[in-house]
Amino acid sequence: MGKPKRTGRPRLSHWGMTQLYIRLAGYMKIKFIDDKKNKTTKIKSELTIWNAYQKLTESKHWEGIVRQLYKKSKNKELHINRLLGYEDDEEGRTREDWCNKFYTNNVKRRGKDALINYLSIKKTHRKKR
Repeated sequence: MGKPKRTGRPRLSHWGMTQLYIRLAGYMKIKFIDDKKNKTTKIKSELTIWNAYQKLTESKHWEGIVRQLYKKSKNKELHINRLLGYEDDEEGRTREDWCNKFYTNNVKRRGKDALINYLSIKKTHRKKR
């Protein structure tokens, strides 16, 4: 017997998600404000993550990010065509519907906190002795 068929959400490229997060952070204009008296850091942004995502889907960078996200997927042409709006599917869903679904299933699922943690973690390299 062969391997059972995998079902569920298609695998996304990690580098594609990194590009997506970096672009979202650019649109959100995240600022880290240090409070030196209490030794805390506040995080402020001009746009919400949803509004930044809407701007990103309308920008010229969206096509490159989508192609990077689905480069390892088996049905990559199907997913790319849906998110870029080259064709509507049989049920009449449009590009906006697919982009909103992608946001719900992938971006919102990780959330703003994951985005900020990803950007703010200092990656240090320790020398092996």
